[in-house]
Amino acid sequence: MDGFKFRLQKILELREWREREVARSLAAARQDADEARRIHEAVSAVHAAGLDRMARAHGAPGSAGQLQNLAHIIGLLQQKVETAASACAAAEARVDGEVRRLAAAVRERQLLSELRARQLVAWSAGQREAERKLMDEIALTRHTWRAGPPAQEAE
Repeated sequence: MDGFKFRLQKILELREWREREVARSLAAARQDADEARRIHEAVSAVHAAGLDRMARAHGAPGSAGQLQNLAHIIGLLQQKVETAASACAAAEARVDGEVRRLAAAVRERQLLSELRARQLVAWSAGQREAERKLMDEIALTRHTWRAGPPAQEAE
């Protein structure tokens, strides 16, 4: 008796490989999103500190040139914050896309895995039935052999 062979095994293996690759891509996207979030938080903190310094500078004696310079720097920091926020949003969108891709890859692999499981159950049932028939034949042969040859009628 041959062992169970799933005709679509290669496709199942390819789908498992694809699922692992998408999972790796998702992990990379999450790392990128975390890094973008950290950069955004750091730039936002520097911007907030600049705003605080600007507020204190307005109450303290100083030249108008210093205030203009500080305002310019804060404007540049605001642009950096906006750029970091855009990068963060793009990274989060990539993560969302990778999550959807992973969900699709899991579904595709699960479909084939379930098909394989059903075919294995059917194959096992067929194997049990064939084994039962073989055992019945062996038992019938032994019973017939022990009973001896049938009596011959006289002619």
